[in-house]
Amino acid sequence: MVRRACNHLCRRKAHRGQFRLQGPAAAGGAGRDLCVASIREADLYSNSYMQGMGPLKGDYQGGQADYVKKVADFIKLAGVSEGPMTQGLAVPEYVDIKSIAELNDHADQFPSGIIGIDAGSGLMQAADATVKAYALKLYLVPGSQAAMEAAFRRAYSRNEAIMVTTWEPLPMWSKFKMRYLEDPKRTMMAEPYYCFHVTTKDFESNFPRAQAFLTKFRIPNDVSEGHGLDRRRHEA
Repeated sequence: MVRRACNHLCRRKAHRGQFRLQGPAAAGGAGRDLCVASIREADLYSNSYMQGMGPLKGDYQGGQADYVKKVADFIKLAGVSEGPMTQGLAVPEYVDIKSIAELNDHADQFPSGIIGIDAGSGLMQAADATVKAYALKLYLVPGSQAAMEAAFRRAYSRNEAIMVTTWEPLPMWSKFKMRYLEDPKRTMMAEPYYCFHVTTKDFESNFPRAQAFLTKFRIPNDVSEGHGLDRRRHEA
């Protein structure tokens, strides 16, 4: 299975068990297609979210790094699929607080705590570390991306204070006027994150043209996740 970074360029030929990667990047020239027979789900994954470019050299940090380390002896990073990305604790622009360091003095403004996403995700691990590093009096509430966005949208429509764990690019950044809280201890993000194409060790020898495609194919931030970085509508 070809995940997020490739799925909009691929179509499954179920009757032949093949993927066809379409477009100039697929074969290095316009109008040519690349057929790759029987790429299994276990062969290729294109959404490994980790910090910095270190993973290309085997230095796995942040995001999904803990999961990747467990299978590091069996995989290879073929290239970057998306990024750079940022993450943090975010609030609507109308909230006066500027920094995570100020939160304990204004904890009563956030009775719902810090609205998070899926428990165990890299973002939530960073948020948990942040709660501990700043000794925050606020609870970190796990949930899902959809629930987090719904809570933010509801509070925003009522001009209420709310704080969420989020990342960029994400469509909500183009829908709402919002910002990250400053993070002087850099516990939410020490450096930008990237998503990587991850393959099995023998993928390149089995699918050399697919490997060549993956080393070149990267989704721009303004396309990824529905124009997450396009804030021009709010700059007027």
